Amino acid sequence: MGLITIVSHSSNLRVHTLDTEKDFFLTNDFESNHVKDLELDEDFAIKEMYSCLGDWIEGNNPEHEWIAAVVNFGWRKTSGTAKFKAENGFKLLVAVLPNTSNTFNIYKGEDKVGPWLVINNFHHDSPTGDEWYLIRPLIEG
Repeated sequence: MGLITIVSHSSNLRVHTLDTEKDFFLTNDFESNHVKDLELDEDFAIKEMYSCLGDWIEGNNPEHEWIAAVVNFGWRKTSGTAKFKAENGFKLLVAVLPNTSNTFNIYKGEDKVGPWLVINNFHHDSPTGDEWYLIRPLIEG
């Protein structure tokens, strides 16, 4: 499994899987104190990603109830919606992503309806990244 690098922006969080350490590079989006973190393994990056998602969840949906829509899921390109509960970043990703090796980009934002996450996912049944998820806090009523 390759290294994973997290690039955090004000409007999105991008996660990239890389095949080898030679492909790992530092972008201008990292703060200088993260340079030493480049030597850490993927566990650090994964924990950091879950932490960023957890902070976003607590700031935008303290009830932890979600609704997600997916389009172009897997090789059959199916679509659907689901309601679920997830109080942290790990549980949110496990609830929506397929149980396989995934590479994805996560975008966050807010509109008139409220906050949202969009995930663009790549995996063996969707190698070109046609799989998209829209996740919002569940608002009943």
